[in-house]
Amino acid sequence: MSRQRIAFALSAVGVVILSIANWRRFATSDNDPVLVGLATALILAAVVGGIVLSMRRDRARRAAAASARPGWSTHAVWSDAALGAQLRRQGWHVERLRPSGGTRLTLAWSDDGIELWRGAEVLAPLSWEEVAAITPTTGQSGGAVRPAVSLSTTSDAHLVLVPTARPDGGILPASAAAVTRLVTTLRAARDLN
Repeated sequence: MSRQRIAFALSAVGVVILSIANWRRFATSDNDPVLVGLATALILAAVVGGIVLSMRRDRARRAAAASARPGWSTHAVWSDAALGAQLRRQGWHVERLRPSGGTRLTLAWSDDGIELWRGAEVLAPLSWEEVAAITPTTGQSGGAVRPAVSLSTTSDAHLVLVPTARPDGGILPASAAAVTRLVTTLRAARDLN
């Protein structure tokens, strides 16, 4: 079983346990147990539905970039808290990036270069000649520090991206070992030029 499925299962079990505990507490009080059970079921459905919807949106975002760039490789990533400032340093003004990081994006690359996408919109196109270094690092995404990839440009910008565990997206971040493998893959694509 994949790490993403394990995390999803553990989240669902946690919600169920909390729901049962609350239901038992309310069932022993003067509240109507049917109403309490219905409220618990609605909360459970909302949490599970939110996770499933998030995973589907990730796949759709990545699919938009993949269909626009046939033959390119893609990987779902989250923005680092400093990505907006670093993109401006590179000369791109990108709106709607979360200040704390965690905006869902897609990294796409081929022999020609590397691009950062949000849905069907290219945010940052770079030729490989503009990429000075590709290194593993850590990034702040949604308030948590996670393994990340840093793309250092010849304009002295450092674009830090936090990859997801699965290339097509999901709710789990990539491990440090997976980030190292992604860095190796990106370096190999750059070094072909």
